Amino acid sequence: MTAEVALMTGDAVAAVGPAEQAAALAARRGALRHSVKSRLVLAAALAGTGAAEAGERAAVLVPAALADARTAGLRSLTWPAGLLAADLDPAAAVRLRAEVTAELHALSLRSDPQGRRLARESAWVPL
Repeated sequence: MTAEVALMTGDAVAAVGPAEQAAALAARRGALRHSVKSRLVLAAALAGTGAAEAGERAAVLVPAALADARTAGLRSLTWPAGLLAADLDPAAAVRLRAEVTAELHALSLRSDPQGRRLARESAWVPL
C-alpha cells in the first residue's frame, strides 16, 4: 500500500522501492493477481519518475502484466493495465484505449444498477 499512497501523492520516486518489494514478494509467493497488480504499480512508479531507463523498464513490465491478466481472466486488472500500456506506447495507444473502452462497456452491461452508478461516478473508471 505504501507505493500506491506515494503515487497518489505524486511521489513516484518514493513509490519505486516499496513497489519493487511488493512485486518481488508476490512473485515469490506465486500470487498471480498480486503479481500482476504489483508489476502495474511498479511500472506506474517507474514511468512516473521521468527517468528514461525507468520508463524503458516500465514499458517491458506492462505488456507482460497485461498478458498475464488477460490469460488469467483478471478483468479488474486488464483495463488499468491497458490504460497504462496506452500511456507508455503512443504507437498502440488508440488501439489499447479502444480495447479498454470495449472491456469497460462489457463489464458495465453485466453490472447491477448500483455497480453502473458507482462506475459512472468514479474518477478512477474511465467510462
